[in-house]
Amino acid sequence: MKLLSFLLLSTLIACSSGEKKSKNNETEVVVKNEVFKKEKPLKDSDVSDFLPANQASLSPALQDETLDRYTAEEIEQMTESKDQLLELSLLCSRSDFKNAFALASKMFDKYQKIAAYWNQVGNCHLNQGSHRKALLFYNKALEVKAN
Repeated sequence: MKLLSFLLLSTLIACSSGEKKSKNNETEVVVKNEVFKKEKPLKDSDVSDFLPANQASLSPALQDETLDRYTAEEIEQMTESKDQLLELSLLCSRSDFKNAFALASKMFDKYQKIAAYWNQVGNCHLNQGSHRKALLFYNKALEVKAN
């Protein structure tokens, strides 16, 4: 009986300590260290919070913070400047919210201390109809820069 118990126990131990094989053939993914480096946040003074004004195309009835005062050609020229805040604004004005919020997520590390960023994300939520979310982002913009 003791011999049978010993054989059974040794068989169980031998089977459990063998090399484990995974059932699915997963390939290893190599991730470089550069992926984990955070971008340095911009300062408020590094980003201009206005668009260049062309007096010929301005309508006195429109407020300063609107793209409606620009023609389509002027907006296309501005998008060539590679300004991410402007690109975010254009995506929101075109109701392309999926790409707009994806861009906002990419911009977060760099623009988290810029009130215009938070304001623009709030504008996107407002255009989407999410009034409570818009309020949260507007309050964050005020927290970052009170005026």
